[in-house]
Amino acid sequence: MKLRLGTRASTLAVTQSTHVAEALRGLGHEVELVRITTRGDRMRGSLKALAGLGVFAAELRSALLDGECDFAVHSLKDLPVERVPGLVIAAIPEREDPRDALCARDDLRLASLPMNARVGTGSPRRVAQLRGIRPDLEYVDIRGNIETRLSRVAPGDLDAVVLAAAGLNRLGLHGRITELLDILPSPGQGALALECRNQDSEVREALVALEDADTRVAVTAERELLRALGGGCAAPIGALGAPALSAGSRESSSRTVGAGQPSSDLSAGPASPRSGDDRTRDKPHLTGGVYAMDGTRHLTLSVAISTPEAAGQWIAQEMVMRGAEQICDITAVRESRLAEFHEDQPETTQENIFRDIQQDVFAGGELWPRGHELRDTRVFLPREEGPLSVAIEAAGPQVLCEPVIRRRTLSPKGNLDGADWVAVTSARTVETLADLGWRIPEQARIAAVGPATARALVAAGYAVDLVPKGPSSAADLLDAWPEGSGRVIIPGSALSSTELVDGLRGKGYNAETLPIYTVEPVDAPSPQLARAWRAGQIDAVIVTSGSVARAIDDVLGWPPGIRVLAFGQPTAAALADLDVAGAVAPSQDPNSIVRALTDLLTKGQA
Repeated sequence: MKLRLGTRASTLAVTQSTHVAEALRGLGHEVELVRITTRGDRMRGSLKALAGLGVFAAELRSALLDGECDFAVHSLKDLPVERVPGLVIAAIPEREDPRDALCARDDLRLASLPMNARVGTGSPRRVAQLRGIRPDLEYVDIRGNIETRLSRVAPGDLDAVVLAAAGLNRLGLHGRITELLDILPSPGQGALALECRNQDSEVREALVALEDADTRVAVTAERELLRALGGGCAAPIGALGAPALSAGSRESSSRTVGAGQPSSDLSAGPASPRSGDDRTRDKPHLTGGVYAMDGTRHLTLSVAISTPEAAGQWIAQEMVMRGAEQICDITAVRESRLAEFHEDQPETTQENIFRDIQQDVFAGGELWPRGHELRDTRVFLPREEGPLSVAIEAAGPQVLCEPVIRRRTLSPKGNLDGADWVAVTSARTVETLADLGWRIPEQARIAAVGPATARALVAAGYAVDLVPKGPSSAADLLDAWPEGSGRVIIPGSALSSTELVDGLRGKGYNAETLPIYTVEPVDAPSPQLARAWRAGQIDAVIVTSGSVARAIDDVLGWPPGIRVLAFGQPTAAALADLDVAGAVAPSQDPNSIVRALTDLLTKGQA
């Protein structure tokens, strides 16, 4: 039977899909990989039914519903727990290692990392558990693909990163693991889901040959626990379904729970439970945990699985009864948490762009200009993967994402004492204040440059008094700021422009800047980026700020023929100072960005 396997174009997605394809070929099927990279008329119709899903899963599911492929391979931990009408998870193959892995410099383990070592991870679940073990470490929020994250383990940047062992193993990077961690993984971690249309009986029959019954039981229980808790994608919730327990496991009481069977013999305990009842030793077990983000409290419960759905529901109910909602926000969802386009001068955010994309898609509007085929082009975006890279991939190019600058906390010459107002111009400022151990004085009013910065402030426990309407720029904040007097302190980047402080002084305020961080080039690009850059395999680069332009000049240089798109005239001016010609995106709304990039790739440098 010939099967079309839909996959995203990322290295890990293709690797996972290729592994499944080879297994099916071994069973006598012909399998073609179909890379799903664009979002056009297809999405405007079918994605209306998928509102609320993760965008990457939604792309594949939309392609399935529209018949572009016969089945798709998902990482189960990234798949929303809600079912989609018309689709079915036909098979869940045998699970890879579900554990989290530490990848540290000098082969260090978690216990041997020095005090204040910097550990990178984008997972609140991992941070909450690791803080309970090593509260003395600095946990740095990072994004990007696996190779990008590993490349940050370098002198002057990160001492270690934490990644899923399954992804490292699938990419042949198991040699980078220095320790497999004894913390609870994300529900479904390490497992793959093979999804197809419900009515395609022949496809379902082909896929079910790869089903692993033990894995299905375990991950069904884990995901039901998450669903029953109402857990959001950023909630620090872990779960693991495990086979029959051995005598070497640690203590925690548990009972078998089946459909409609009550039990009250669960207790809080560590993450690797041992049954207290010999009668349950031959049954798989489910362990779930919720964790306080500061690492000071947790609740872990274990139960032997009779019916996976019932086990997950029972633990969720027991957790709520025992105060899980007082330990953490179990419904937390992740903001984009992506930095704004401009390091020095905050303007339109990636989050705003992605919101506009979603609104246009679900409203059925015209999203991208028609008639351009950019599937054979490759674009370098010197940022982490996120909404901006999704917007670019929607037009067809393959996007290589990798930051070329990093934030470095300074030793400030001053503080926030005596401020009547504190103006915060980026989420990076909020992160740096936390790094410094500073709190904005209670008597000070707080202004945020835009919604993304305001949300970062609220998440840090502040009340925000002023947020302008508009594209999150210093000019918009000045327009919204009332005439008056008093002392205004603007903590932020040492490279920030003087537009805000000058404007506030013009309105009668005693305004001053307080540099608390700077941005600087990374030590070196990843081997993947360096090879592609030197070999001329990148068609265009998007430069989002003057800092990024200077960092590219410093760590990569400018190969002949590279096409450059600058965000705004200040960035274009910085490029001109480096003798680099570039086209300029007239504005930062999604259509303008993609049209400017399309013109650049099809017509050349303006």
